[in-house]
Amino acid sequence: MHDLPAEARLFPWATDDAVVSAHRWSLLRWLGSIWPFWVALAFWSALNVYVLVKPPPDFTPAKHAAIVGGMLAIILGLFGFVLYMAAWRLTARTRAFFVFRKGFVYQDTAGEWGGARWADVREVWRAETVHHGVTTRSHVRLVAADADLLLDRSLNGYDKLADDVEQRVARATLPDLLEQYRAGDRLTFGELELDSGGATLRGREMPWSQIKGVNLVHGSLLFVGPPIDIWKGNGVALRNLPNTAAVLALLNVPPWAALKPA
Repeated sequence: MHDLPAEARLFPWATDDAVVSAHRWSLLRWLGSIWPFWVALAFWSALNVYVLVKPPPDFTPAKHAAIVGGMLAIILGLFGFVLYMAAWRLTARTRAFFVFRKGFVYQDTAGEWGGARWADVREVWRAETVHHGVTTRSHVRLVAADADLLLDRSLNGYDKLADDVEQRVARATLPDLLEQYRAGDRLTFGELELDSGGATLRGREMPWSQIKGVNLVHGSLLFVGPPIDIWKGNGVALRNLPNTAAVLALLNVPPWAALKPA
């Protein structure tokens, strides 16, 4: 049974019998997300201690300062982007996030409470990027009318939460998207546009008659069949594609195709 704060109960869909999962931010999880940096820093610190306790012959203070200073500069250079992204995630953190069947409730960085229904979510962006062996971008950005939230590994159960958020938004928004598509409207998802005539990727039109399939390759959505365009390409990175689950469902890519209403 989840301990639901009184502030979360202010929303009509936020009831004890409707709560699916609860996720809270943790400083320890945030620190753990950059563990390779702490390992490198510990090695640097241990080297300093060793040199101070048992200095090598002819190891002057100037040499000591130059070597340890140079090593520290290398560490900071290698992990600079990692630390930048970690600082960004800290300042934009979501303190708490509660999933309900019809919507969600959150506590933002400033401690204020808010919520929205899944059907009212405008965009879901999911980014997974590895930098020097560290996942520097592993987050979901959730955009609604009154919220722009960052969900990351500092929240407990993040991996399951990320999948759940994507699928719940897709299920809630697909009926309206399908209605627009069947009415002949063009659906825009970042760099990708879909309509009854085909797909348009960064301004390049690809008729459905040319598209033989859609594959997921190394974090990108790749259209198979159209001639390869060396300038605009035949694919788009998933991190640059909002509402990815809904897009994959519209393109009948398994298992996301099952998200579409019967």
